Amino acid sequence: MNEQDLLLQIDQLEQESGRSLQTDKAALLRNFHEDQEHEGTLAMKILSIVGAFMATGFFLGFMLLLGINSALAFLAMGAVMLVGGYFFCRRDFLGIMGEAFGVALVVCGLPLLLVGFAETITNESGMALLTLIIAGAILLLMENSIISFLATVTMGVCLLFLAHDGFDRFGAHLYVGLTAVLLTGWIQYAARLIKTSDLLSRRYDGIRTGLIFALLMGAGYLSDFRFWMELSRLPNWYASVALVPLTLWLAFDLLRRFRNTESTELTKSSSQWSYLGGLFILLLPTILAPALSATLLCLLLAWKAGYRTGTALAVIALIYFISRYYYDLNLSLLIKSIILSASGSLFLMAWALLRKKIAVQ
Repeated sequence: MNEQDLLLQIDQLEQESGRSLQTDKAALLRNFHEDQEHEGTLAMKILSIVGAFMATGFFLGFMLLLGINSALAFLAMGAVMLVGGYFFCRRDFLGIMGEAFGVALVVCGLPLLLVGFAETITNESGMALLTLIIAGAILLLMENSIISFLATVTMGVCLLFLAHDGFDRFGAHLYVGLTAVLLTGWIQYAARLIKTSDLLSRRYDGIRTGLIFALLMGAGYLSDFRFWMELSRLPNWYASVALVPLTLWLAFDLLRRFRNTESTELTKSSSQWSYLGGLFILLLPTILAPALSATLLCLLLAWKAGYRTGTALAVIALIYFISRYYYDLNLSLLIKSIILSASGSLFLMAWALLRKKIAVQ
């Protein structure tokens, strides 16, 4: 997003609300330029992440070549790197180059610290819990968006592992449901969260992207659609108890937003309920395939927030999960082709109907 896009979005909000918004555009643009100066572009963020992981791999390999295997040495170096990363990630220290170096220090320091604790904590659950605590502390103390993203994803991986370790496959469903609720609330109430405190506002973007990744990771774990095979497995619909209502609620909110009507007027309109009924019918096949409904939820949330990166991630994940869903069907190739053709025709008809209705309204 550039300055022109930001001003255009403000104008669009004023047109949708039908009134002039009381905004301090000078302060808004000043904060926008400050964020752009310190956070950098998406390409720079990706390069920072890739470079940090490459630096971690080379550094660990260098330590192994030197024969350093002392737990105390690992702990000391990990702690020093995390402290150094904290100072380098400060916005008033060395700017964007310093933050990039700080990201590398944090990504190197966390594995070293965990390796140092490996001799003390021998079980996997304990290590996952320790990683969760350290990642949470990093998220709380450091304001860099890349660090916030990596810390959120790390916490998601740890929670998924602990949930599965404690409750087997039901734990994964519980994780997906809770992550979906958290992501929906994080995006739906973004304005309220950002105004609550500077701590949340400076970490909002990184946590939002991290939550999307965390939800898609859980969806990928639940994308084993062969629930009809002879193998004994847990039913695959538990996460849909949260995912389907959240998707319907979000669709209702989007209809109310773009219809620009009050909730009382919207509930009296039979056409709105027919749209929701049609959406519920389309979501019925995803009840036993929660990976699909989770991805649809991510897609709607990212689209509502105008978050293009999240939209692209959700579209890629949706294509993969749909392809795997049809690939895992225990049917002949002819039957699969018929199902694909029927599904495509149904979606095209729904798109044509919605497009016609929206154009008329």
